[in-house]
Amino acid sequence: MREQSEAGSGFQAVVDAFAGDGEVSGGRMFASYGLKVRGKFFAFAKDGAMVVKLPRARVDELIAAGRGQIFTRGDRGVPMKEWIALSPGPDWISLAQEARRFVAGAA
Repeated sequence: MREQSEAGSGFQAVVDAFAGDGEVSGGRMFASYGLKVRGKFFAFAKDGAMVVKLPRARVDELIAAGRGQIFTRGDRGVPMKEWIALSPGPDWISLAQEARRFVAGAA
């Protein structure tokens, strides 16, 4: 599974980390490349950031820690409250793993 977007090597490392996970596949979300488990997206690359789906309380915690901001969708900036856009960091893989567990539990 090779990442197909502009996000660069940071998100490619995340994609590579899930290469051996038979329940994870890749696809397009909001014109970007992302990862999904059981057909539901849990992470994708967008404008140099990694966007992940996590419980709202965890999103708030990460925002308070300065790790990112709520992801907004479309021209009107509709907030997606369980999605956080993370700036590049060494914790991308662990946060993607956390998002995978969250989404798999909801799937």
